[in-house]
Amino acid sequence: MLPKYLEYIYIPTDKYEEWQEEQISKTEKIDVNEQQSITYGVLVLQPSSNTKIHYLIHLKKLSEHSISLSREQVFVNDAAPDLVLEKMMDLASTALYPLEISVDEHGAIDKIGNAQEIKSRWKKNTLPSIQQYYAGDVAANLVRKMDSFYEKIDTSPSLLEKDFFLQLFLFLKINLQETSRETADLSIYLPVVPRKITYQTIIGPRNRSASADQMLVEIRGHQKKDYRSTSSVGNISLDISISRRTHAITAITGMLSAEENNQEKQIFVEIYVMNEYI
Repeated sequence: MLPKYLEYIYIPTDKYEEWQEEQISKTEKIDVNEQQSITYGVLVLQPSSNTKIHYLIHLKKLSEHSISLSREQVFVNDAAPDLVLEKMMDLASTALYPLEISVDEHGAIDKIGNAQEIKSRWKKNTLPSIQQYYAGDVAANLVRKMDSFYEKIDTSPSLLEKDFFLQLFLFLKINLQETSRETADLSIYLPVVPRKITYQTIIGPRNRSASADQMLVEIRGHQKKDYRSTSSVGNISLDISISRRTHAITAITGMLSAEENNQEKQIFVEIYVMNEYI
């Protein structure tokens, strides 16, 4: 605590310049790296069910406002899905990738560029495989739901809003561009809560960078109350690492929680650029 009679603090020039270099410029856009492609390892931990989900996802920059995503095998507790329903859902999701999307200035998905190609993959490849290997009411119900999903995918890009990684990535891409601390609302589906959760967040740079070539930004906030929540018990606490050279997100770590049935449901997230992680 400073004495009340101390009006000014003088910072050595070299220390101030070091601090200034570590801040994110308003002109530095968070983006896919200059090589036009990047691979993330995604790990989501769900303590309430003792579940660990991880997978690789590849992003490729197509233009200033569009990217392509390809996801590899999803593993649950270090193994491929083994329950029948999980296997069917995993197989059904393969038709979605590669996925080409374009976003508007607010980070919302406004178009799926390869919607017809995705529909074709579902009809010609994935759907016949499900019908060949699975039968019964469970399979029929899943096919009806997924058939409706793929049929509407070209006219309803918002169907993708339940993709946790995609929504988090687009939110960060739009909002991690300021030097000062800013407020922003993040609306996202968590794997542990069957509805969209909205957080009121504060986004701002950390005091020091993780390394000479990395900048750190923190996101802190709390869940907004809605008609189904009795209190704002949910919180968000994320640390974001950003490459100074490419301006790409290289790591996202932290926790998100939400109220559900008067209980706090948590997930812990670790997302790394693979060459950074290895």
